[in-house]
Amino acid sequence: MTTETPLTPLAETPRETREPFRIRYLRLVKSNPNFRRLWSAQLISGIGDWFYTLALYDLLYQLTGSGKVLGWAIILQSLPWFFMTPVAGLITDRFSRRGVMIVADLARAGIVLGLLLVETRDDLWLVYVLLGLEVSFASLFEPARNALLPDLVGKKDLLPANAVASATWSLTLAVGMALGGLVAATFGRQVTFLVNSGSFLLSAVLIRRILVAESHIAPANTVSRHTPDAGKSPGGERYPKTPPSPSLHEGLRYLRSHSQVFATLLAKTGLGVAGGMLLVLVLFGQEVFPLGNSGLLGTSLLFAARGIGTLIGPLVGESVVRGRPWMMRRTIAAGFFLTAFGYGALSYAPNLPVAALILMLGHMGSSNVWVMSTALLQISVPTNLRGRVFSLDMGLHTLVSSISNFLLGKGRDDWGLYPRMMAGTLGIMLLLPAILWTLRLLVVGKDLNEEE
Repeated sequence: MTTETPLTPLAETPRETREPFRIRYLRLVKSNPNFRRLWSAQLISGIGDWFYTLALYDLLYQLTGSGKVLGWAIILQSLPWFFMTPVAGLITDRFSRRGVMIVADLARAGIVLGLLLVETRDDLWLVYVLLGLEVSFASLFEPARNALLPDLVGKKDLLPANAVASATWSLTLAVGMALGGLVAATFGRQVTFLVNSGSFLLSAVLIRRILVAESHIAPANTVSRHTPDAGKSPGGERYPKTPPSPSLHEGLRYLRSHSQVFATLLAKTGLGVAGGMLLVLVLFGQEVFPLGNSGLLGTSLLFAARGIGTLIGPLVGESVVRGRPWMMRRTIAAGFFLTAFGYGALSYAPNLPVAALILMLGHMGSSNVWVMSTALLQISVPTNLRGRVFSLDMGLHTLVSSISNFLLGKGRDDWGLYPRMMAGTLGIMLLLPAILWTLRLLVVGKDLNEEE
């Protein structure tokens, strides 16, 4: 019989329960300088990232008009993440997570400048090389950020902190895509590449100012007074003074003996089934709902609608869940079904405003799957294993997402799939993780509730 990691409920006290959740978010950002710096870095680099992404997709579409080419570019923005999983996890658990993020930002600032050299179809190889390098360093940054977050906030603020992080990602998606499309159409793609490079540099400066003793490398008696729950892990145990050197097998053994954690880790893998949504939205903007002479504006508005949905979703979800793990799991199930409905309905959208509304609704669901599964992992995984677990978490997600993009790109060019057919296919495919997650809740849900 396998053992499970005990979860520490994140339920608030009566006073905190009555406090409006929007006030809690503002309080967290204002009162915690380390979290505020991490949040600001995410905000700045995120806007720059979406700025350049739309310009890149438009460049590839204008040069080739091929769904396969777009699909391969999107795959190269995710698949290297999977192959980096073992290395990224070990680096994140062995070295300073703050330092890893700074190095990743500086490297990406230089890499994206290489896109300025791409002018013709003969330069496509350079795009692929640069995308592979950029996402390789991103695969170091994100697990480090997720693993560091519990050291910056207390247990009671962990779910709100994740909701803020998700809302920020969504805000950068909406703002970055909207502004990126406008700037690229007005001033050219090169400007968007320069903006993205500068955003990584600003992010590195802000992260460098974070002052925290990281629990996976710092002795218990050196934990900073700014660190919540100083000297203790989420489960309450003291951090070891000399953490053991991390190994990949250690992380895999942990997951094998903790089926509850492993199932939570697979939630993002389920969302990867819809990874082809990026290709679908580009094609919807370029071919189904173009605005003017370019598909840039239509695509940017669809991506912005996606961002608004992912912004609203976790804020609503967190206000309902209130830190209760059993409610987080139920919200994940509901999120899967809502996302499946969104993409199924998108295939029938009669115009751009309706399509945008449907996307908002669908991504309210997907963002709750993301946030709730991340928070569950943060409160259940020991600090010295977080890097490897979050690296595998994202690695599996990007692997499935890459497969989804490859199949849709091939379906577009070789099998004659139209954008509406592709959207409907995604909706049907998303029903599989929705049903599997619900069945798990029905089978083991009672036992989980009793444990908590």
